[in-house]
Amino acid sequence: MAKRPAGLAAMMRAFGADDVDRERLRQCRFPVYLACGILTGDYIRHRVRILSTLLPDVWIEAFEGIHHFGPPQRNRPAEYARSLRDLWARADRLAPTPMGTGDATYAA
Repeated sequence: MAKRPAGLAAMMRAFGADDVDRERLRQCRFPVYLACGILTGDYIRHRVRILSTLLPDVWIEAFEGIHHFGPPQRNRPAEYARSLRDLWARADRLAPTPMGTGDATYAA
Protein backbone atom coordinates (compact mmCIF):
# COMPACT_ATOMS: atom_id res chain seq x y z
CA MET A 1 0.00 0.00 0.00
CA ALA A 2 2.85 2.38 0.74
CA LYS A 3 3.98 2.28 -2.92
CA ARG A 4 0.58 2.99 -4.47
CA PRO A 5 0.80 6.82 -4.49
CA ALA A 6 4.10 6.64 -6.40
CA GLY A 7 2.59 4.16 -8.84
CA LEU A 8 -0.45 6.33 -9.42
CA ALA A 9 1.75 9.38 -9.94
CA ALA A 10 3.83 7.45 -12.50
CA MET A 11 0.68 6.39 -14.36
CA MET A 12 -0.59 9.95 -14.49
CA ARG A 13 2.76 11.17 -15.87
CA ALA A 14 2.61 8.45 -18.54
CA PHE A 15 -0.94 9.41 -19.48
CA GLY A 16 0.14 13.02 -19.77
CA ALA A 17 3.03 12.15 -22.09
CA ASP A 18 0.60 10.98 -24.82
CA ASP A 19 3.34 9.60 -27.05
CA VAL A 20 0.99 7.23 -28.89
CA ASP A 21 1.62 7.03 -32.61
CA ARG A 22 -1.90 7.88 -33.74
CA GLU A 23 -1.11 7.35 -37.41
CA ARG A 24 -0.17 3.73 -36.70
CA LEU A 25 -3.52 3.25 -34.97
CA ARG A 26 -5.28 4.60 -38.08
CA GLN A 27 -3.46 1.97 -40.15
CA CYS A 28 -4.74 -1.02 -38.14
CA ARG A 29 -6.27 -3.55 -40.48
CA PHE A 30 -7.97 -5.78 -37.93
CA PRO A 31 -11.10 -5.43 -35.83
CA VAL A 32 -10.71 -4.10 -32.30
CA TYR A 33 -13.13 -4.73 -29.43
CA LEU A 34 -13.32 -2.36 -26.49
CA ALA A 35 -15.62 -3.12 -23.57
CA CYS A 36 -16.36 -0.47 -21.02
CA GLY A 37 -18.93 0.26 -18.37
CA ILE A 38 -21.54 2.99 -18.47
CA LEU A 39 -20.57 3.92 -14.90
CA THR A 40 -16.94 4.56 -15.90
CA GLY A 41 -15.66 8.08 -15.36
CA ASP A 42 -15.79 10.84 -17.95
CA TYR A 43 -12.04 10.61 -18.60
CA ILE A 44 -12.39 6.97 -19.70
CA ARG A 45 -15.34 7.81 -21.94
CA HIS A 46 -13.26 10.61 -23.44
CA ARG A 47 -10.48 8.13 -24.24
CA VAL A 48 -12.98 5.73 -25.78
CA ARG A 49 -14.24 8.54 -28.04
CA ILE A 50 -10.68 9.33 -29.12
CA LEU A 51 -9.98 5.66 -29.92
CA SER A 52 -13.19 5.47 -31.93
CA THR A 53 -11.87 8.20 -34.22
CA LEU A 54 -8.45 6.58 -34.62
CA LEU A 55 -9.20 2.89 -35.15
CA PRO A 56 -10.82 2.17 -38.52
CA ASP A 57 -12.65 -0.95 -37.33
CA VAL A 58 -13.54 -0.63 -33.66
CA TRP A 59 -16.52 -2.14 -31.87
CA ILE A 60 -17.23 -0.43 -28.57
CA GLU A 61 -19.59 -2.20 -26.22
CA ALA A 62 -20.81 -0.27 -23.19
CA PHE A 63 -22.26 -2.37 -20.38
CA GLU A 64 -25.07 -0.95 -18.22
CA GLY A 65 -24.38 -0.88 -14.48
CA ILE A 66 -20.66 -1.65 -14.91
CA HIS A 67 -17.73 0.42 -13.60
CA HIS A 68 -14.04 -0.01 -14.48
CA PHE A 69 -13.41 -1.34 -10.96
CA GLY A 70 -15.78 -4.22 -11.78
CA PRO A 71 -15.16 -4.78 -15.49
CA PRO A 72 -17.52 -6.77 -17.74
CA GLN A 73 -15.14 -9.72 -18.03
CA ARG A 74 -15.60 -10.21 -14.28
CA ASN A 75 -19.23 -9.16 -13.80
CA ARG A 76 -20.76 -10.31 -17.10
CA PRO A 77 -18.45 -13.10 -18.26
CA ALA A 78 -20.97 -14.85 -20.53
CA GLU A 79 -21.82 -11.66 -22.46
CA TYR A 80 -18.17 -10.64 -22.62
CA ALA A 81 -17.11 -14.10 -23.86
CA ARG A 82 -19.83 -14.05 -26.53
CA SER A 83 -18.58 -10.66 -27.74
CA LEU A 84 -15.00 -11.94 -27.91
CA ARG A 85 -16.10 -15.03 -29.87
CA ASP A 86 -17.94 -12.76 -32.32
CA LEU A 87 -14.84 -10.57 -32.68
CA TRP A 88 -12.58 -13.57 -33.27
CA ALA A 89 -14.95 -15.00 -35.87
CA ARG A 90 -15.01 -11.67 -37.66
CA ALA A 91 -11.20 -11.41 -37.50
CA ASP A 92 -10.93 -14.90 -39.01
CA ARG A 93 -13.13 -13.81 -41.93
CA LEU A 94 -10.86 -10.77 -42.48
CA ALA A 95 -7.60 -12.72 -42.24
CA PRO A 96 -5.19 -12.27 -45.15
CA THR A 97 -4.74 -15.06 -47.64
CA PRO A 98 -1.69 -17.27 -46.93
CA MET A 99 1.54 -16.40 -48.76
CA GLY A 100 1.74 -17.91 -52.22
CA THR A 101 -2.02 -18.33 -52.67
CA GLY A 102 -2.84 -14.85 -53.95
CA ASP A 103 -2.34 -11.33 -52.80
CA ALA A 104 -2.27 -10.60 -49.10
CA THR A 105 -5.17 -8.18 -48.97
CA TYR A 106 -7.93 -8.13 -46.41
CA ALA A 107 -11.53 -8.80 -47.30
CA ALA A 108 -13.86 -5.87 -46.89
